[in-house]
Amino acid sequence: MQQAYANVQTARETIRSQAKVVEQALEAVRLATERLAAGAGTQLDVLNAQVQLTTARSTELQARANYNTALAEFDRVTATATSYAETFTDPMLMNHRTPKDPAFVDLADSDHTVVQSSQKPTPTPEPKRKKK
Repeated sequence: MQQAYANVQTARETIRSQAKVVEQALEAVRLATERLAAGAGTQLDVLNAQVQLTTARSTELQARANYNTALAEFDRVTATATSYAETFTDPMLMNHRTPKDPAFVDLADSDHTVVQSSQKPTPTPEPKRKKK
């Protein structure tokens, strides 16, 4: 359990340090761009600074993934359920529709019907259209 806690702390510090590296890389890109605009730098300097920024961002994302892994391991070891503040929308589930609850009527769904317990389904009336 102590090792899991130490891993969480290490991962948290890694995220903080990588965030500072990203800030420094952003500043390097800004300075390289300004030097290029002033005629004192080259486009290669700007491209190298952009590569360093991309590398720093990638490393920061890896640190965040390591933190989540360490936190999950800590949860497993301590048998607790941590509430995560950060969420994401899974792109694999974007077009996935869950089965509808018959008691729930989705008003955004255009083909819904109103069902009452002893009656047959009644289609939702369509708005009347003006004749030309």
